[in-house]
Amino acid sequence: MKADFRIKGAGPAGLTAAIALAREGAVVEVFESRKDCGARFHGDLQGVENWLGTTDFLDDLRDWGIEADFMARPFQKALGIDDRERSVMMGRNSTIFYVIQRGSAWDSLDQSLQRQALQAGVRLQFEQPIADEEANLVTSGPVGKPKRGLAVSEVFETDLEDQAYVLLDNSAASKGYAYLLIAGGHGCLASILFADFSTARQQLEIAKAKLSRVSGIDLEGGNSTGGFTTYSAAPRFSGGDQFFAGEAAGLQDPLWGFGVRNAMTSGFLAAQGLLNQLDYEAVAESRFTPLVRAGVVNRWAWETLGHAGYRAILATASRSRNLQNYLHGLCAPSALNRLVFPMARRILDQRSKAAEPSPNFSSNQHSPELLNHP
Repeated sequence: MKADFRIKGAGPAGLTAAIALAREGAVVEVFESRKDCGARFHGDLQGVENWLGTTDFLDDLRDWGIEADFMARPFQKALGIDDRERSVMMGRNSTIFYVIQRGSAWDSLDQSLQRQALQAGVRLQFEQPIADEEANLVTSGPVGKPKRGLAVSEVFETDLEDQAYVLLDNSAASKGYAYLLIAGGHGCLASILFADFSTARQQLEIAKAKLSRVSGIDLEGGNSTGGFTTYSAAPRFSGGDQFFAGEAAGLQDPLWGFGVRNAMTSGFLAAQGLLNQLDYEAVAESRFTPLVRAGVVNRWAWETLGHAGYRAILATASRSRNLQNYLHGLCAPSALNRLVFPMARRILDQRSKAAEPSPNFSSNQHSPELLNHP
């Protein structure tokens, strides 16, 4: 039977769209260049932000008909650490992010969506890449996009209880952040850096030493993973006869690399657009473009802050009675960042062109999202 809709990419955006379409009775084919859903990842733990919208992430999934039968551990707090190894507790009584696992494990997000897609009747075609022009919806990842940042990480298994640490120190993650997440028996140590790529491994070792001292956890013996990440200052949601969603639309967060929630949201909205139930391009432009532009301004500001600025942010976050509201105010669009956006975009474009990516990492290995890679 000929497919009603063809989707390029079997990541969260593509599979969310496929499930939504199939449950409306459509015949859906998803084409994935890799051998399995989640093959791009290696057990990485990623954070799904829970502060930008007015609804909880898991409530959104239920509204879309997605079952949360994957690991999604709620976190209400994280320990923030500055360059002097001084620590403050951030958050208290509301879920600020969920930690999920990516890859081929049964309880990963990728494998859960694959199971649900197959149950809905979606036809998955692995190791069969197609051109954008052959698809109704393009949701492929960052391959071929400008390399804006680099993640280096180690994953491990543990019997420790859930906990989260965020380290703001340019010696451990240049113009980015490092983190340690432990959730559901899994652990992930990572440095997300936006400069000085050639010393990425040295920065990860510094992060490991500092996080180990503060947490008291032995972080030796993890399995290495990593890769380039990207973001766009100008998302696009349609081109020719195709819709674009997820990373293919440029929805990776420029500030901290969060992407899963926007990817899945855009995939669901794109499905409604393909079913002619809404004007996808207009809805996506209104919903996501202001967020991306605010992220570009915040990325520029973050790279300008330095250690004194990081310390101030940690101190302010720790004093906040509601960390969700604080992060929403920090990241949400505003009149000020609309004004600053053209300058911030120009400066960041110049910096990324001047950066020298390390030859030791491939852009198709890993896409960080914090905490989405904190």
